[in-house]
Amino acid sequence: MTPLDQRTKRFIRNLKATRIISALLAVEQLIYGLFLIQPGTPVRAQYFLSAFLISFLCLISLVISKPKETISGLGYPFFEMLPLALGMFIALNRMFANKGILLNIPTLYLAFIYGGAVFFLLDYVQSGILYGTFTIASIVMVNSHALLANNVPFRTDFVINNGIAWTVSALNYRYFRQEQKHISLIEEQNQQLRMLSEQDALTGLLNRRKIDNIISELLQNKQGGSAVSALILFDLDHFKLVNDTFGHQRGDLLLKEISALVKDQLLEDESLARWGGEEFLILTKRDGKALAESLRENIEKHVFEQVGKITASFGVSPVLPDDSEVKIFRQVDKALYRAKEMGRNRVELFRNS
Repeated sequence: MTPLDQRTKRFIRNLKATRIISALLAVEQLIYGLFLIQPGTPVRAQYFLSAFLISFLCLISLVISKPKETISGLGYPFFEMLPLALGMFIALNRMFANKGILLNIPTLYLAFIYGGAVFFLLDYVQSGILYGTFTIASIVMVNSHALLANNVPFRTDFVINNGIAWTVSALNYRYFRQEQKHISLIEEQNQQLRMLSEQDALTGLLNRRKIDNIISELLQNKQGGSAVSALILFDLDHFKLVNDTFGHQRGDLLLKEISALVKDQLLEDESLARWGGEEFLILTKRDGKALAESLRENIEKHVFEQVGKITASFGVSPVLPDDSEVKIFRQVDKALYRAKEMGRNRVELFRNS
């Protein structure tokens, strides 16, 4: 599964925050409207309107499913801005719908701008658009409001508070990016460690430890039958002679060439591992003897750089659901030993004697 990028992780976090906060605020606004505000007043209608709008936002957030893949498109950034934009609209409406004298910036107004900066992760452009628009709208609306306390610098307060809120939002976003960068670095290092623990350093194939684990897991899952039908073990004939004649470096290159040649003939769900030295192990669902014969012929026909031609001996063991790991390894080892004993460059299938 492909890891999610920062953009998608941020959207998922904002989606969760929208669901939780909108649900709580919708209930809170409804309770105020029903039980704490005098019936028949305009203020009560405002609380009901707020509860309806916030509930609708909550419903939208619940309909949107959590992304499982990297997201793209303009719809996602706009949705992330929607909760804070709605909160700002409610705050402005509540503040200026009151026909009495405006003594200071209401707590609701400050709660929305600072709460939004803390709970939602918006990039610099998103938060800049929101807080910039909110500042301008606040100044325009306060200029048209007749009843203002003379000793309160509302315009300056709007600019300063929204500026501080934007700074908090930007710092929150910056911290998130740094955190995700460190997480990605750790995940990358963990992936490299997993590769080192599971792959053969020379050939890049699975190593003995990893293939052992795969076989153990396959044999433990016996209810539906074994997921493989055969185990193939093959060994390069007279490989020591290659090292003695051409050097160990050339021998290493030959192992890489053999690995690539064999891997090209295998299916995606088949496993190839370096068992040790010049021995290789294959797990297959196909007819093991037929596959081994095909691989043997291709190796025999192939002309390897500098070395020329080389052959390989194959042992094949069928894998049954009730087989143990020890049993199939003993069987395939015996089959390979017989292939060598019979003159090498051949395939031998294990048979009970």
